[in-house]
Amino acid sequence: MAGKPKKSKNIEKKYMTLGAYIIDKCSTTSYKLGESEEVTKHPKVDQKMLDAVGGLSTLVEQAKELEREGYIKADWCEVNRDIRKFDFPMKKLPELCEREGIPDLRQKWLSCRKQLKQSLENAKTPWLKDYYKKMLESMDKGNIPSNIEDKNFWACLNGIDALKKDIWKRRFSANVLKDSKMFEKQYQGKVVTVLKKYVNDIRTLQEEIDVNEEEMKEHSKRIEDRILTEFGILSYSQTLELKGSLQYKIIAQQENLTDTSTQIYGTVINAQTLTNGVPVSINGVKRIITIENKACYEEREYNPEVLYIYVHGFPSPKEREFLKKIVQIAPEDTKYFHWGDMDYGGIRIFQYLKQQLFPELLPMLMDKEIYEDSINKGYGIVLEKEKQKKLEQLDARMLEELKQSILEKGLEVEQECVEWE
Repeated sequence: MAGKPKKSKNIEKKYMTLGAYIIDKCSTTSYKLGESEEVTKHPKVDQKMLDAVGGLSTLVEQAKELEREGYIKADWCEVNRDIRKFDFPMKKLPELCEREGIPDLRQKWLSCRKQLKQSLENAKTPWLKDYYKKMLESMDKGNIPSNIEDKNFWACLNGIDALKKDIWKRRFSANVLKDSKMFEKQYQGKVVTVLKKYVNDIRTLQEEIDVNEEEMKEHSKRIEDRILTEFGILSYSQTLELKGSLQYKIIAQQENLTDTSTQIYGTVINAQTLTNGVPVSINGVKRIITIENKACYEEREYNPEVLYIYVHGFPSPKEREFLKKIVQIAPEDTKYFHWGDMDYGGIRIFQYLKQQLFPELLPMLMDKEIYEDSINKGYGIVLEKEKQKKLEQLDARMLEELKQSILEKGLEVEQECVEWE
């Protein structure tokens, strides 16, 4: 049985005018830079031109009109029924653009460059000045930024530049875009693309996470929120979780102390408290233990001699500042430990915490013996090739033996698979 005949699709091809074709071909980098105004172009009539404008008859008709109006000088043949080529003075291009209703890229380039130079003069922070300088360098090569006409995008960058204190993301969006949700929905990703080039500490965050298809969106948002935090835009996830004995006070309430030892199941300190709170004492605490993953943190029972801190990877700026203050008040004989995944990310997190927060930090349950025992129990996860390359190049320092074991076995071990006895 014969199949049903396919329905033909009548798609009408859209042709360019000859004037538009000339503009397209002549709006070169040299034109935008003002280097070809006195040049005369000699476009050759070929099949590509004929296809673009809709055939020879259309070309001839439009060429005669352009010639009458003084835009081109045609090299006719066959008694004005065919054209070999024609001459087009580049100084006529702005006028031809106006005739065709097409933006003059030279004028657009000049306008954009003027706008960027003014923005550079107005910029306050080094990162934005650097960004505008790089944009101008690109423009000096004849490029025009693709989003130059998106006023909201530039308003977001300039709004961050003007921040004098931290601000909640939705309040920032309302202030800058007059819509509390527009920034997150339309501009957050574009802005973060710019900001992440000027952040050093956050670059390691991407490497912390094992991203799969199901988790990609969640992790991407998490990374964006963390980068925005570096520039003073807060999301509602900027919190510090700990379990143990810590006494702290709020700057505005000097006489009142909060004691977390009464909250034996853990304490969550929000962003405002991290900003305005001052650690005063960790009486009785002999060990501070940072824990990478939430389940392992939650399983720890309250111990008056231990301060457990859930670090979820790389702490945010506010968490870092608060944790540094805890280190300052800790007794000199306090011991510091970190427990995390035995993989590339876990090693990076340990190094980061040791370098940035806890100089005396030691690994816990993250050695060769624990690793091999876990592998023997069947807990290994195949090490991806990309992560293997990164691990090979990593100076693991105190965890070098663990690193070599991971590379040798080609397997990683997650923290949740290790029993704390």
